[in-house]
Amino acid sequence: MILMEGATILVLLVFTLHMQKIYTAEIDIISGSSFLTENDTLVSPARTFELGFFNPAEIDIISGSSFLTENDTLVSPARTFELGFFNPGSSDNTYVGIWYKQISVKTVVWVANRDYPLTNEPSSMSLRIDSVGNLVLKSYIDHVVWSSNSPSSGNATAQLYDSGNLVITDGNSMKILWESFDYPTDTNLPGMKLGKDYLTGAEWHLTSWKSIHDPSIGEFTWSLETRGYPHFVLRDGLEVKFRHGPWNGERFSGSSWPSINTYFTYNMVINEKEVVVSYNLVNNSVISKSTLTSSGNLEFSVWQENKKIWEHMALMTISVHSAFKKANIMNPRLIQSTLNALKSPDTVQSFTSLTNRIVLKLASITYATRGLVTHMTSIYDGNKQRKVSIRLFLLGTKNVRITCHSQKHRNKEFPQGLHTSYAAETPAKTHRSL
Repeated sequence: MILMEGATILVLLVFTLHMQKIYTAEIDIISGSSFLTENDTLVSPARTFELGFFNPAEIDIISGSSFLTENDTLVSPARTFELGFFNPGSSDNTYVGIWYKQISVKTVVWVANRDYPLTNEPSSMSLRIDSVGNLVLKSYIDHVVWSSNSPSSGNATAQLYDSGNLVITDGNSMKILWESFDYPTDTNLPGMKLGKDYLTGAEWHLTSWKSIHDPSIGEFTWSLETRGYPHFVLRDGLEVKFRHGPWNGERFSGSSWPSINTYFTYNMVINEKEVVVSYNLVNNSVISKSTLTSSGNLEFSVWQENKKIWEHMALMTISVHSAFKKANIMNPRLIQSTLNALKSPDTVQSFTSLTNRIVLKLASITYATRGLVTHMTSIYDGNKQRKVSIRLFLLGTKNVRITCHSQKHRNKEFPQGLHTSYAAETPAKTHRSL
């Protein structure tokens, strides 16, 4: 420690582990010849207060007087999630996003300005509440890049919940004015709903990023189809690539994900106002998410802290004809094949009358409809695996034969020419004939 005569500057000499010198000055006055630099501080006479440069701020609320700039972040109460500015992949564009706070791999789960990146100098960026209560992202010269467009409020505040939901509330009534869960991007979190509100017309679905470097709206969507029995649909643009379901009152019957049932439970709401589904974790200490990737895959992942990785507990790909290829079905005129535990096809265009719907209860519910044979996938339903042999004639004909291990449906006649018969043993191999 060196005290310089005739000066009020106390210089502390500190050696780092690499033996590099860092000089930190504490001064009691700023003048024309005395000023602060990076590590300096201005100290009050009794050393009660100190002024100086500090590390990026972590705040728990955004209000009219508290806002984010360049390296600042908004943190949830339990420090589970964090909101701030980021650059995806190798991109120089800047976005506002939400990511997990306490895991080593930065994983973004929501993006505010996904189609409106910031391209100017970071020092001019800010995220703040404006005079009418909107959360706005501003760039140079006070230019608004993105806005929440929430209802007007003279005393609005924004907070990040431990669920990952960014919420704007009225400071007087505490009424929720806007929330990020109503505007999902590519990731579904516990408590987030997917589906449709019939009163407002609002729909909630996942949309993929264009690439790992570009979070703008991509080609793929994952949505809850609310016509017919509710079921999930994966689309590439307007083209349906995969259907998952339908909902049978307890779960989605087409699930090929038996292992993930130990992690969460579904919450389905079906009424005149809305048809929505969300999931809740069985163990809240588990960090999990489901993400629609830029390549069109839906990944349900759990964070493994000991491995420092996201482990995929289930992966749903966009292979529409996987079940048929697996069964080696090639004949376009007549198909007879054995598949394990079939998932049902689309019910949107099946028989409109409930009495005409063909319902065959196996390990899960299977629907058979005239002329509708696409989007059927081989699934494994936990320990309840049963074999079904399906024989389908040319599309447009009425003759469909289903053979199953079930005395209940033995020789049962169905409308539109569909019937079942009991088989003592499922055929051992696939047959093809003309």
